[in-house]
Amino acid sequence: MTQRGTTTQKETMAQRGTTTPLGPLQTTTLYAVVNADGTRVRGMGVNSSFRQDDGVYRITFSVDVSLGAFNVTPFYAGNGYRYANAKGDPGNPNAVIVRTAKPKDNDSVNMNSGFYLTVTTAFGDQDMMTPSPSQ
Repeated sequence: MTQRGTTTQKETMAQRGTTTPLGPLQTTTLYAVVNADGTRVRGMGVNSSFRQDDGVYRITFSVDVSLGAFNVTPFYAGNGYRYANAKGDPGNPNAVIVRTAKPKDNDSVNMNSGFYLTVTTAFGDQDMMTPSPSQ
């Protein structure tokens, strides 16, 4: 197994006829803007969005996003601090689960909130798309 960016890997990519610095990979950014009720305001590559429960949303994209990087920001909250997090849906490689919440005492409580979600993902050579080991 070769390490990313090694001469061996670059030579292999050259043999494949690739001409971009990323070789056979192509990256794309998908996004969704979702209201607190789960309806989609706008987006790119989004098949559906809905609220599953208080503060829990599922956004399904038209492509596999399971190896993507997720960034989510809640809408401005004039009535207090909110935060959001996102993770891939283990049951659907095309879906992302978003949780929006607000702090309460030393914990947090789910709270319905609109949000902006971006997903940057890659398509191409599966060998180059394997996740890095956790540190």
